[in-house]
Amino acid sequence: MLGQALLTAIPAAWIGIGVIENIRFPPVNGDLVSMVMRMDRVREERPEIYEKVKGNRLDDPKLHKLAYAAIVAFELLATVLMGLGALLLVLAALGLAGPVLARGVAAAGALVFTMVWGGFLVGGQWFHYWAGWKDSQFTHFFLAIWGALTFHILT
Repeated sequence: MLGQALLTAIPAAWIGIGVIENIRFPPVNGDLVSMVMRMDRVREERPEIYEKVKGNRLDDPKLHKLAYAAIVAFELLATVLMGLGALLLVLAALGLAGPVLARGVAAAGALVFTMVWGGFLVGGQWFHYWAGWKDSQFTHFFLAIWGALTFHILT
């Protein structure tokens, strides 16, 4: 259980730092969300694709802010659940909490973690971000796999 606690605490800390930075400096990633939703890089780097799919773009800054707020909210939820799950796993290893509850909370956090990155992949597919943000897509695949493996280890 201590190993499961550590495997849960690491992504919790990683995404938790992201949440803090997203709250402290919203334009850093918020502007990137807007750029993806407007399909800026697709237009610049792959104009032949952009011309065919430009109807998918969303230009409304209010929608961009709403999407960003939802992303940060789900990141925060993943952080809280995985952090609490890691703590409960330590307590369960010490006989102070139930292992089923501890694993359940940690697994719920890992599932939300995976949903964040899976959401980026699905949303990114709509905006064809593979045509302009290849590195981001690879990162999101890796993070979704990290979350899924963590979930698998906990269940």
